[in-house]
Amino acid sequence: MRTFLDAPTEHRIELLVAKSALAANLQGAGIEYLPLRGLGTRAEGRAAARAGRRACLLCLEADPMHCHRSIVATALASVVPMRVVHLAATES
Repeated sequence: MRTFLDAPTEHRIELLVAKSALAANLQGAGIEYLPLRGLGTRAEGRAAARAGRRACLLCLEADPMHCHRSIVATALASVVPMRVVHLAATES
């Protein structure tokens, strides 16, 4: 059975950008946590991308086409050279 942390762990995510308090579980998986209130502080996201860090924007929406973080990722990718990959939990 796959868990919430399987996709970010498999993709070697180093930084998860989210609004809620997930720090304890993420730390146990070796993933750093950076809370960005309302995802409005794009400077931190740009700095993480420029540093070459593997970062992940968390959303509970299964379909990236309905996810507001897709808009944030696309906007960030237009400012900082980066590749956007949509991770999805799969049944095993």
